Amino acid sequence: ICDEPGASKFPVLAKIVDAFRRIDPERKTFINLLPIYAGAEMLGADTYSDYLDLFCKTVNPHYLCYDYYEFLGIGRTTQKRGTYFTNLKAVKDVADKYGLETRIIVLLTEHGVYSNVTRAEIAWQANTSLLYGLKGLSYFTYSHPGDDTSFIWKNSMIDKNGEATQHYYDVQSENKITRVLGNALYHTSSDKVFKLNADGVTDVEEYEKYGRLRSVTGQNALIGFYDNGWFMIMSSCSASEEGSCTVTANKIKGTLLWLNPDSACWEYADTCSYITENSGGGYTISLPAGQALLLCSIT
Repeated sequence: ICDEPGASKFPVLAKIVDAFRRIDPERKTFINLLPIYAGAEMLGADTYSDYLDLFCKTVNPHYLCYDYYEFLGIGRTTQKRGTYFTNLKAVKDVADKYGLETRIIVLLTEHGVYSNVTRAEIAWQANTSLLYGLKGLSYFTYSHPGDDTSFIWKNSMIDKNGEATQHYYDVQSENKITRVLGNALYHTSSDKVFKLNADGVTDVEEYEKYGRLRSVTGQNALIGFYDNGWFMIMSSCSASEEGSCTVTANKIKGTLLWLNPDSACWEYADTCSYITENSGGGYTISLPAGQALLLCSIT
Protein backbone atom coordinates (compact mmCIF):
# COMPACT_ATOMS: atom_id res chain seq x y z
CA ILE A 1 0.00 0.00 0.00
CA CYS A 2 2.72 2.47 0.99
CA ASP A 3 6.49 2.51 1.42
CA GLU A 4 8.06 4.30 4.39
CA PRO A 5 5.11 6.46 5.43
CA GLY A 6 5.39 9.22 7.99
CA ALA A 7 2.85 9.34 10.79
CA SER A 8 0.69 11.88 8.92
CA LYS A 9 -0.30 9.12 6.50
CA PHE A 10 -1.42 6.68 9.20
CA PRO A 11 -5.12 7.75 9.30
CA VAL A 12 -5.68 7.15 5.58
CA LEU A 13 -3.69 3.91 5.73
CA ALA A 14 -5.98 2.78 8.54
CA LYS A 15 -9.00 3.26 6.28
CA ILE A 16 -7.40 1.26 3.47
CA VAL A 17 -6.39 -1.60 5.77
CA ASP A 18 -9.87 -1.65 7.30
CA ALA A 19 -11.41 -1.80 3.81
CA PHE A 20 -9.30 -4.83 2.92
CA ARG A 21 -10.30 -6.56 6.14
CA ARG A 22 -13.98 -6.04 5.30
CA ILE A 23 -13.95 -6.63 1.53
CA ASP A 24 -11.10 -9.11 1.04
CA PRO A 25 -10.37 -10.64 4.46
CA GLU A 26 -8.15 -13.40 3.07
CA ARG A 27 -5.60 -10.86 1.82
CA LYS A 28 -2.94 -9.23 4.01
CA THR A 29 -1.87 -5.65 3.36
CA PHE A 30 1.79 -4.66 3.07
CA ILE A 31 3.11 -1.39 4.52
CA ASN A 32 6.87 -0.96 4.90
CA LEU A 33 7.94 1.40 7.69
CA LEU A 34 10.89 3.73 8.05
CA PRO A 35 14.04 2.60 9.90
CA ILE A 36 15.23 4.09 13.17
CA TYR A 37 17.80 6.34 11.48
CA ALA A 38 15.07 8.38 9.80
CA GLY A 39 14.79 11.78 11.50
CA ALA A 40 11.87 12.96 13.62
CA GLU A 41 10.63 15.11 10.72
CA MET A 42 10.38 12.07 8.44
CA LEU A 43 8.85 9.91 11.16
CA GLY A 44 6.31 12.52 12.20
CA ALA A 45 6.87 11.46 15.82
CA ASP A 46 9.22 12.45 18.63
CA THR A 47 10.83 9.03 18.92
CA TYR A 48 11.02 5.87 16.86
CA SER A 49 9.11 3.89 19.49
CA ASP A 50 6.36 6.55 19.38
CA TYR A 51 6.26 6.17 15.59
CA LEU A 52 5.86 2.38 15.81
CA ASP A 53 3.30 2.58 18.59
CA LEU A 54 1.21 5.17 16.77
CA PHE A 55 1.30 3.05 13.60
CA CYS A 56 -0.03 0.01 15.45
CA LYS A 57 -2.73 1.93 17.34
CA THR A 58 -3.91 3.89 14.30
CA VAL A 59 -3.56 1.48 11.39
CA ASN A 60 -4.14 -1.89 13.09
CA PRO A 61 -1.75 -3.51 10.58
CA HIS A 62 -1.51 -7.17 9.65
CA TYR A 63 2.16 -7.15 10.69
CA LEU A 64 5.15 -4.86 11.23
CA CYS A 65 7.68 -4.50 8.41
CA TYR A 66 10.59 -2.12 8.02
CA ASP A 67 13.80 -1.84 6.03
CA TYR A 68 17.25 -1.29 7.45
CA TYR A 69 20.56 -1.09 5.57
CA GLU A 70 23.48 -1.50 7.95
CA PHE A 71 26.52 -1.55 5.68
CA LEU A 72 27.88 1.77 4.39
CA GLY A 73 30.75 2.45 2.01
CA ILE A 74 31.26 2.20 -1.73
CA GLY A 75 32.50 -1.21 -2.85
CA ARG A 76 34.17 -2.97 0.07
CA THR A 77 35.17 0.04 2.17
CA THR A 78 32.56 -0.96 4.68
CA GLN A 79 31.49 0.47 8.00
CA LYS A 80 28.38 -0.26 10.02
CA ARG A 81 25.65 2.27 10.64
CA GLY A 82 25.50 1.13 14.28
CA THR A 83 21.81 1.18 15.26
CA TYR A 84 20.86 -2.16 13.74
CA PHE A 85 20.18 -3.96 17.03
CA THR A 86 18.42 -0.92 18.51
CA ASN A 87 15.98 -1.08 15.59
CA LEU A 88 15.49 -4.83 15.93
CA LYS A 89 14.67 -4.51 19.63
CA ALA A 90 12.35 -1.53 19.14
CA VAL A 91 10.32 -3.40 16.52
CA LYS A 92 10.29 -6.59 18.60
CA ASP A 93 9.08 -4.75 21.71
CA VAL A 94 6.20 -3.02 19.92
CA ALA A 95 5.27 -6.17 18.02
CA ASP A 96 5.13 -8.12 21.30
CA LYS A 97 2.91 -5.41 22.77
CA TYR A 98 0.38 -5.65 19.93
CA GLY A 99 0.74 -9.36 19.12
CA LEU A 100 2.08 -8.78 15.60
CA GLU A 101 4.49 -10.68 13.39
CA THR A 102 7.59 -8.82 12.22
CA ARG A 103 9.40 -8.64 8.88
CA ILE A 104 12.54 -6.89 7.65
CA ILE A 105 14.04 -5.83 4.33
CA VAL A 106 17.85 -5.90 4.43
CA LEU A 107 20.61 -4.70 2.14
CA LEU A 108 21.71 -6.64 -0.90
CA THR A 109 22.25 -4.33 -3.87
CA GLU A 110 25.07 -1.80 -3.74
CA HIS A 111 23.63 1.66 -4.34
CA GLY A 112 24.23 5.23 -3.23
CA VAL A 113 26.17 5.14 0.03
CA TYR A 114 25.47 1.44 0.64
CA SER A 115 28.10 -1.26 0.36
CA ASN A 116 28.49 -4.32 -1.83
CA VAL A 117 27.68 -6.95 0.82
CA THR A 118 29.53 -10.24 1.08
CA ARG A 119 28.08 -13.72 1.59
CA ALA A 120 28.99 -13.45 5.31
CA GLU A 121 27.12 -10.13 5.59
CA ILE A 122 24.10 -11.67 3.86
CA ALA A 123 24.17 -14.52 6.41
CA TRP A 124 24.64 -12.07 9.29
CA GLN A 125 21.54 -10.10 8.30
CA ALA A 126 19.46 -13.26 7.91
CA ASN A 127 20.57 -14.84 11.17
CA THR A 128 20.19 -11.71 13.30
CA SER A 129 16.63 -11.46 11.98
CA LEU A 130 15.93 -14.99 13.18
CA LEU A 131 17.66 -14.24 16.48
CA TYR A 132 15.03 -11.58 17.23
CA GLY A 133 12.11 -13.74 16.10
CA LEU A 134 11.29 -12.00 12.81
CA LYS A 135 9.01 -14.05 10.56
CA GLY A 136 9.77 -12.60 7.14
CA LEU A 137 12.97 -11.58 5.32
CA SER A 138 13.42 -9.75 2.02
CA TYR A 139 16.50 -8.39 0.27
CA PHE A 140 16.76 -4.98 -1.38
CA THR A 141 16.75 -5.21 -4.32
CA TYR A 142 16.11 -8.17 -6.61
CA SER A 143 16.89 -6.65 -10.00
CA HIS A 144 19.00 -3.81 -11.32
CA PRO A 145 16.89 -0.69 -12.05
CA GLY A 146 17.09 -0.06 -15.76
CA ASP A 147 16.94 3.73 -16.08
CA ASP A 148 17.31 5.05 -12.53
CA THR A 149 20.31 7.40 -12.47
CA SER A 150 19.66 8.81 -8.99
CA PHE A 151 22.12 6.29 -7.52
CA ILE A 152 24.98 4.21 -8.80
CA TRP A 153 23.41 0.73 -8.82
CA LYS A 154 25.68 -2.33 -8.75
CA ASN A 155 25.62 -5.99 -7.78
CA SER A 156 21.91 -6.75 -7.64
CA MET A 157 20.73 -10.38 -7.89
CA ILE A 158 19.62 -9.86 -11.49
CA ASP A 159 21.44 -7.42 -13.75
CA LYS A 160 19.99 -5.12 -16.43
CA ASN A 161 20.20 -7.91 -19.00
CA GLY A 162 18.20 -10.32 -16.86
CA GLU A 163 21.22 -12.43 -15.96
CA ALA A 164 21.79 -13.89 -12.49
CA THR A 165 24.81 -12.47 -10.66
CA GLN A 166 26.93 -13.86 -7.83
CA HIS A 167 24.53 -12.29 -5.35
CA TYR A 168 21.71 -14.38 -6.77
CA TYR A 169 23.64 -17.55 -5.91
CA ASP A 170 24.75 -16.14 -2.54
CA VAL A 171 21.14 -15.53 -1.51
CA GLN A 172 19.99 -18.83 -3.02
CA SER A 173 22.55 -20.70 -0.88
CA GLU A 174 21.75 -18.73 2.26
CA ASN A 175 18.00 -19.18 1.77
CA LYS A 176 18.44 -22.96 1.97
CA ILE A 177 19.66 -22.44 5.53
CA THR A 178 17.30 -19.59 6.47
CA ARG A 179 14.23 -21.49 5.31
CA VAL A 180 15.00 -24.51 7.50
CA LEU A 181 15.76 -22.41 10.58
CA GLY A 182 12.85 -20.06 9.90
CA ASN A 183 10.34 -22.86 9.46
CA ALA A 184 11.46 -24.42 12.74
CA LEU A 185 11.23 -21.09 14.56
CA TYR A 186 8.03 -19.81 12.95
CA HIS A 187 5.72 -20.75 15.82
CA THR A 188 8.16 -19.67 18.53
CA SER A 189 8.75 -16.25 20.06
CA SER A 190 12.07 -14.60 20.81
CA ASP A 191 12.42 -14.53 24.59
CA LYS A 192 15.78 -12.88 25.24
CA VAL A 193 18.87 -11.80 23.26
CA PHE A 194 22.34 -11.36 24.74
CA LYS A 195 25.83 -10.55 23.51
CA LEU A 196 29.01 -12.22 24.73
CA ASN A 197 32.06 -9.95 24.61
CA ALA A 198 30.93 -8.65 21.22
CA ASP A 199 32.73 -5.47 20.19
CA GLY A 200 30.65 -2.96 18.28
CA VAL A 201 27.29 -4.43 19.29
CA THR A 202 25.18 -1.81 21.05
CA ASP A 203 21.85 -1.96 22.90
CA VAL A 204 22.20 -5.68 23.65
CA GLU A 205 22.67 -6.94 27.22
CA GLU A 206 25.84 -8.79 28.16
CA TYR A 207 25.21 -12.50 28.67
CA GLU A 208 24.25 -13.84 32.05
CA LYS A 209 23.35 -17.39 33.02
CA TYR A 210 20.08 -18.11 31.26
CA GLY A 211 17.90 -21.06 30.33
CA ARG A 212 19.45 -24.46 29.80
CA LEU A 213 22.69 -22.97 28.51
CA ARG A 214 23.67 -21.68 31.93
CA SER A 215 27.21 -20.29 32.36
CA VAL A 216 29.40 -19.78 29.29
CA THR A 217 32.63 -18.05 28.30
CA GLY A 218 33.73 -16.75 24.92
CA GLN A 219 33.81 -13.79 22.60
CA ASN A 220 32.18 -12.24 19.53
CA ALA A 221 28.90 -14.05 20.05
CA LEU A 222 25.20 -13.31 20.09
CA ILE A 223 22.95 -15.69 22.00
CA GLY A 224 19.18 -15.72 21.65
CA PHE A 225 16.58 -17.75 23.55
CA TYR A 226 13.08 -18.73 22.45
CA ASP A 227 9.95 -19.39 24.44
CA ASN A 228 10.11 -23.15 23.84
CA GLY A 229 13.58 -23.48 25.39
CA TRP A 230 15.59 -23.53 22.15
CA PHE A 231 18.51 -21.15 21.75
CA MET A 232 20.59 -19.77 18.89
CA ILE A 233 24.29 -18.96 19.01
CA MET A 234 25.73 -16.87 16.19
CA SER A 235 28.83 -14.89 15.37
CA SER A 236 28.46 -11.18 16.08
CA CYS A 237 31.08 -10.59 13.37
CA SER A 238 29.89 -9.83 9.87
CA ALA A 239 33.42 -10.02 8.41
CA SER A 240 36.27 -12.37 9.22
CA GLU A 241 38.65 -9.52 10.05
CA GLU A 242 36.42 -8.56 13.00
CA GLY A 243 37.55 -11.67 14.88
CA SER A 244 36.28 -15.17 15.51
CA CYS A 245 33.32 -16.39 17.50
CA THR A 246 33.86 -18.94 20.27
CA VAL A 247 31.45 -19.97 22.99
CA THR A 248 32.36 -22.57 25.61
CA ALA A 249 29.72 -24.06 27.85
CA ASN A 250 31.33 -25.97 30.68
CA LYS A 251 28.18 -27.96 31.26
CA ILE A 252 24.81 -27.86 29.51
CA LYS A 253 21.77 -29.33 31.20
CA GLY A 254 20.85 -32.37 29.11
CA THR A 255 22.13 -33.62 25.74
CA LEU A 256 22.92 -30.96 23.14
CA LEU A 257 21.28 -31.15 19.70
CA TRP A 258 21.61 -28.89 16.66
CA LEU A 259 19.24 -28.36 13.73
CA ASN A 260 21.12 -29.45 10.62
CA PRO A 261 20.01 -27.24 7.70
CA ASP A 262 21.07 -29.90 5.18
CA SER A 263 18.81 -32.61 6.62
CA ALA A 264 16.29 -30.30 8.34
CA CYS A 265 16.58 -32.70 11.29
CA TRP A 266 17.78 -32.35 14.87
CA GLU A 267 21.07 -34.20 15.30
CA TYR A 268 23.50 -34.86 18.14
CA ALA A 269 26.19 -32.24 18.66
CA ASP A 270 29.03 -34.57 17.68
CA THR A 271 27.79 -34.51 14.05
CA CYS A 272 28.35 -30.74 13.75
CA SER A 273 31.73 -29.50 12.53
CA TYR A 274 31.30 -26.25 14.50
CA ILE A 275 30.94 -28.06 17.85
CA THR A 276 33.65 -29.75 19.91
CA GLU A 277 32.77 -31.76 23.03
CA ASN A 278 34.91 -31.16 26.08
CA SER A 279 35.73 -33.53 28.89
CA GLY A 280 33.09 -33.30 31.57
CA GLY A 281 30.13 -32.85 29.24
CA GLY A 282 30.84 -29.32 28.02
CA TYR A 283 30.98 -27.98 24.48
CA THR A 284 32.93 -25.38 22.52
CA ILE A 285 31.20 -23.78 19.56
CA SER A 286 33.31 -21.92 16.97
CA LEU A 287 31.57 -20.06 14.17
CA PRO A 288 32.79 -18.05 11.17
CA ALA A 289 31.50 -14.55 10.48
CA GLY A 290 27.73 -14.33 10.10
CA GLN A 291 27.02 -17.98 10.85
CA ALA A 292 24.56 -19.36 13.41
CA LEU A 293 23.46 -22.60 15.02
CA LEU A 294 19.98 -23.37 16.33
CA LEU A 295 20.35 -25.59 19.39
CA CYS A 296 18.34 -27.37 22.04
CA SER A 297 19.03 -29.76 24.88
CA ILE A 298 17.07 -32.83 25.85
CA THR A 299 17.10 -34.85 29.06
